[in-house]
Formats: sequence, structure tokens, C-alpha cells
Amino acid sequence: MSTHKSFPISSLAIAAAALFALAISLVVPGSRALAQAPQPGEGASSPQRGGMRVTGQITSIETDRFTIETGPGSPITILVSEQTILRDTQWNQIALSDLNNGDWVGVTARLDPQGMPAARFVVLLPADYDPSQRLERRARGHVIGVDPQAGSFSIHTLREENLDFVVNENTVFRGQIASLEDLHPGMISIVAAIEQPGGELLAVSVRARFELVRTVGKVTQVDLQNGTFTMHTWFSGDRLITVDDDTRFQSRDGSVSGLEDLQPGMFLLVGAQDLGDGQYLARAVNVIPGL
Repeated sequence: MSTHKSFPISSLAIAAAALFALAISLVVPGSRALAQAPQPGEGASSPQRGGMRVTGQITSIETDRFTIETGPGSPITILVSEQTILRDTQWNQIALSDLNNGDWVGVTARLDPQGMPAARFVVLLPADYDPSQRLERRARGHVIGVDPQAGSFSIHTLREENLDFVVNENTVFRGQIASLEDLHPGMISIVAAIEQPGGELLAVSVRARFELVRTVGKVTQVDLQNGTFTMHTWFSGDRLITVDDDTRFQSRDGSVSGLEDLQPGMFLLVGAQDLGDGQYLARAVNVIPGL
């Protein structure tokens, strides 16, 4: 993006927050939540689906664990193993022995079989880290507006509120987007942000994808000139679907790699973006063999 605003926050702090946001994405979706995790203090998030994430200051270190204070009287002991990824703000690998009492760290963890938080990722925050600059906002919702020139976007959250975010050169984009220009209204977005002194929300991490309608049916017609095909679905009747250069085609034997390879009679599983007014744009087309 060619236009960025300047914000009164250190680049190291932003980098650390971005790395912490990346660490959050390492938690595998679908695993059980940390229902028995210690109650977090001011600096901790609530247990999340698949894991917990917490920021705190180290108060003690042992050979295979360390303890952090997430708030007054809110200690949490974190286990460290060979599987734990430890990084500094420059993405260099570090060891538990590189940590010291008084250091601030960001952690993602899961409960082990004994009910103790086991760290999956630990990032050492910079020496100038300001606890007031935690990721104060995490929001999920549908994108309702994007302004690349202003370096901003808006989402309508699951809590029925509209939030405006700005981005800068340190913002990390993930999912189906690599930049602000790839973000479009209608996408589902998860945003981690820092609240600036003036109240502006600076997005540290943005993960977005299109909300897809999944349809199973049989191809009845292919129109190469208009870049469309028609399929008869099991529940919705005939559906006209458009493809573009970003549509992914898959088949078990590799014989279908584009619209020109589709044939009437083929059975498909299609993930498509609902554009409204009965229009669908295919994002993924999978041939179902043997039907």
C-alpha cells in the first residue's frame, strides 16, 4: 500500500505484537478449549477455543517452566518443553535460559494431561514494551468498508457494533489476503489491534476470508465464453456459477484444472461466494469421483 499514517508507537513494540498475533494463529482450530486454565488477570485473555493467550512479566524461572504475573496477584506457571517455540522480536530462536526475571513475554499455551498450561509459543517482548500497549481489541465480523488510500477498513462485529481500523507497514495480513487491497466487503475478518492514545485502533494482525456457500450437484452446462457453468444442486435446483482467475479446481486424478475441463454429468462440490441477486463466484471447485 502506498499511503500510510504515522503512529506514536515503537516499531519494536508493533513487531512484538505482530509476532504474538502470529503465535495465536499457531493454535490448532478444533482442539479442546482450556476450560480448566487458571483465571487470567488484567494482562490475559480468557481461555479460547484451542488454547489460551496471555501477556505477563516473568517472576521466576526453573528448568522446565516459568511463572508470570498477568496482573496484581495473578500468577500463572507455564511449562516449557522441546516442542515450545521461543523467539525474540527479531524472530531469532532463543532458549529458556535467555529469559530473565522482569522480562515481558507473550505466550500461547494449551493444557497438558495434568491440567497445566504448556507453552506452544513464547515471544520475548522488547525492553521498551509498555504494558498499556497490549492488544486491547480483538474483533471478529464482516468487512463493511475498505479505503486503501486512507489505509483503513471497517467491520460489523458479532456484537453488532461497527469498528474502524487503520493499518500501517507493520500490519500482518493472513488468510486469503496479503494486503489491504485484497480485503473486500463481505469477507469474514478477525482483527487484533492496539488502541492508540487518541482512541484510533491500529490493526496489528488481520485474517480474512470469503464466507462461502458450499453446494453439491451435477454439471448441466459449461459456457467458456462467459466463464460460467450451471449445476443442478440437490437442494436448490439449478445454479449459475461464475469462475475467475482465482478459482481453484481440483480432481483426484488431476484431469480438471480449469473451466474448460468441466463436462456435463460431472458431480462437483463447490465453495462459492454469494454475490447477491442469485449470483455466485466459485472459489473452489472439487470434482467428486464415482457419483
